[in-house]
Amino acid sequence: MLEKAVISQSFEQQAHVVEILADAISAHVCDADLAIEKILSGMGILSGVDRAYVFQRKPGDLLDNTHEWCSDGVAPMIDVLQNMPMDIIAPWREGFERGEPLHVPSIDAIDLAPELRELLEMQGIVGILLVPVQWDGSVMGFVGFDQVDQARPFSSEVLRILIAVAGAVGTILARAAANREIIRTKTELEEAVTQLRHLVMHDDLTGARFTSRSRRR
Repeated sequence: MLEKAVISQSFEQQAHVVEILADAISAHVCDADLAIEKILSGMGILSGVDRAYVFQRKPGDLLDNTHEWCSDGVAPMIDVLQNMPMDIIAPWREGFERGEPLHVPSIDAIDLAPELRELLEMQGIVGILLVPVQWDGSVMGFVGFDQVDQARPFSSEVLRILIAVAGAVGTILARAAANREIIRTKTELEEAVTQLRHLVMHDDLTGARFTSRSRRR
């Protein structure tokens, strides 16, 4: 009976994961931030972690904490984790490039560079789980879960959840970037058309005329 209850609970959790991700991915492209926030809150609660967040890479080899969810009583850190040099996570960067997750059940149990340990302790982190966000073979950033109450290993199920979160966040961010590129291209075309109209008006004033091939047919 206990085994059946565990299996049933696992299926329910998986169904909840699928529901959260499907709802977020189906959101309008303009609602990317809201979609990511829903993923973090839903998955954070489901996984029983203290923080869930997204870091995005930006020009200059810098990192920004762009999205964050915190459980009750846990201090948010998003405002102080901006414009961070990628070098701060240098020990983990090679693994991220290979698409490997980072699981540190207790930061006291591993060797860390002084500045990295200080950064984690400043946030009250005792355990951390990170998964890189990749698109077209490039690392766009990473998603993470923190434990601040007590150090304990993250289960394999929680790791699978965070891997799913990384995939969904990567899809949403890539789609939003593509939409921004479409808008940028459209704006440039509209500006080019406006400039062309100004030229035509100027030519009307000077008396010059242009005839296209299509109008000669």
